[in-house]
Amino acid sequence: MVLTESFKNAVIGYITPHIDVMKFGTDGTVESESDTALKAIVSGSTHAAVVNSFNKGYSVSSVLISGSVEDGSTLKEGGIFLDDGTPTMHSRFTFYDFAKTGDDETTFISVVHVE
Repeated sequence: MVLTESFKNAVIGYITPHIDVMKFGTDGTVESESDTALKAIVSGSTHAAVVNSFNKGYSVSSVLISGSVEDGSTLKEGGIFLDDGTPTMHSRFTFYDFAKTGDDETTFISVVHVE
């Protein structure tokens, strides 16, 4: 089956308005399709997400500023969450250990392609 461009763009148009926040955690277990939550979320970790759409996809970014609740944590995972009241996790991503200090201001960007 081949998905049409108009269908792909409809999927993007349906999902992106509901992306709400990014959250971060300290577990580096490889992500899986069965993940429904971060494995070890940093308590209070909630950061506004900025969504940018493009042909066949979208990006989601969030900034961890100095003085955030993650200071002093070694971050290994992040998640994108929807605004559906649950909130439902859109996706989980892992990365190499990032020891967050009060001096760090970091932008995380996740890119999603709809193929």
